Amino acid sequence: MRARYGVRRFGYGVAMIERARRGFENLRLGFCSLGAVLGLLGAAAAQGPVANAGFTINAATCPRLADPKLTNARIDLGIELRPATGFALVKVTLWKGGALLGPIWQGRIACTAQPHMVSWDGRMAPAGSAVRKWIDPGSYEVQYEAEQEGTRATAVQRRPLDIVRLGITEVTALPAGPNSEWQMVYFKRGTTAGTFFYATPVLREYLNVADTGQISDLDGNDGMPRPSVPVHTATASPRMEGTLYEDDSYNYPLCYRAGVSPRFEVRFGATGTSASGLLVGAKYPVPGVLLRCRLDSSLGPWTSNHLTLAPNVPEVFTGPPLPNRFGRTDANLEWSFQCSTDGGLHWQHMAGVVRTQHRFFTVLGVPRFGGASGVQYSGPWVEVAEYAHAWQQALGTNVSTPEGMTEVVVKGFGGQLPGIPTAIENVRYDTNILGGDGGASHYYDWSHSVQLSRLLDTHQNGWFVNCSDCASSTAALLGMLGIQSVQMNRLGNMSLRAIRGIGAPSYTLALWGGTYAHGFSYHHVVTRTAGTTICDACLWVDEDGNPNALPGLPGFNVDRPWGGSPTSYQSLLAWAPISYQLEALPTLQ
Repeated sequence: MRARYGVRRFGYGVAMIERARRGFENLRLGFCSLGAVLGLLGAAAAQGPVANAGFTINAATCPRLADPKLTNARIDLGIELRPATGFALVKVTLWKGGALLGPIWQGRIACTAQPHMVSWDGRMAPAGSAVRKWIDPGSYEVQYEAEQEGTRATAVQRRPLDIVRLGITEVTALPAGPNSEWQMVYFKRGTTAGTFFYATPVLREYLNVADTGQISDLDGNDGMPRPSVPVHTATASPRMEGTLYEDDSYNYPLCYRAGVSPRFEVRFGATGTSASGLLVGAKYPVPGVLLRCRLDSSLGPWTSNHLTLAPNVPEVFTGPPLPNRFGRTDANLEWSFQCSTDGGLHWQHMAGVVRTQHRFFTVLGVPRFGGASGVQYSGPWVEVAEYAHAWQQALGTNVSTPEGMTEVVVKGFGGQLPGIPTAIENVRYDTNILGGDGGASHYYDWSHSVQLSRLLDTHQNGWFVNCSDCASSTAALLGMLGIQSVQMNRLGNMSLRAIRGIGAPSYTLALWGGTYAHGFSYHHVVTRTAGTTICDACLWVDEDGNPNALPGLPGFNVDRPWGGSPTSYQSLLAWAPISYQLEALPTLQ
């Protein structure tokens, strides 16, 4: 039993020795395989990425100029690889003066016959910061690196990129010929009552530059682009900065003769704010690169002399003709930019635009103010033009002729019509039955002038007006809106038929109430034809066929013939013939 047991133990030992031998052999072979693998990896590492090997960047595209702060501006970068099979790892980086600034984009793309496009917003996080900011104006390079999968072949290209800063700081409306463009006037200073006539600037009706404490004209102190200035829509006062007139940010309405083509002299800003909050130049012109501006608008395209742009150097643009009628036209303007590297043979569109809005008033003729001079006589008052525009919109009258314009002013002044529920500033005739004091003038004085600013300034001299107030104000409105040959006409004593005074709820045969005579000792009206026709916004005559009885049918006095028919002004207004005396167009106060 022991011998047999010993043999068995001897056999087990031999087997164990054989297993150990085989293990050592496998271990030896394993070390050989690992060495071979490490040797292959070492050889590959020593070899590195394979340059070329038939793999190339066929095209790397980059705009020559860009301003990422423009509205809707994106810097489109493209890369096209050859051969057009497989995939590649691509990295796009930004360089300046031979130094790497940082990554723009990286990713895996298919190598195809079409370029792969990357859209970049022009922002990058400065070293040590996670906040991405617009890169400053200056000269850069965009580097494209590609590595082909499988072969690890690589290719590199660089393209120049100049970042510039573009923007509009000044717009001046230029005349399109003699007597074709005028300043507009505000009659109030902020909320202060009184006579403070402010004519819009002869230069720079649009201005958008740095205010006190601000670093640059085109950007805020935080580097954000300065927004365009909206149209100033207040009608009584210009834009204010506290108690002072605004002097660095405004956009005032413009006035042109109907049908002319407006002309703008434009200046482009010279300074921006860097990512670190410092003043920086616009960084153009760029040597070897032409830069021009194109202007399109809701009116149609504008033309320019297409000179190479330079900061703060004026360029003139001419617009399409304005409407050949009186009115207000609000236009949206879009300024875009193009660059050329071959002397102007070919132009490349730059991404992004500047947008501004402008308000044009068109009048039919030269504004007239009774021969007076001064800033309040430079052109139409803004509030008068706005009133006339609103009246025309309500009435729907054709305002391409003086007759139509006269109808708008006379009917609008008197009001109490569909769309024009009250008389101008809600005034009413100065008669006892309406609460007045008996027909006195409040805005017209006998030096032959009218305090129109008092009337428009929320009837500063009171709610009540008489015929002289109405006639002088109507004459002034017509004159400043370009209606020619306007005169006042003073009528003599008369006994009245049925009339409806301005602001009155109905017709009357007892204008002064009680037993007072239903008549005028005098009456002022307006004429454009030296008295042969009459405009009277103060009252309506009765056109129901029986002007001596109530209730009365509205008869508007817009260029109504003076005499010669049953429906003439003289026949419907009074019982007997009336004398009259022509007077000049009144001046303004």
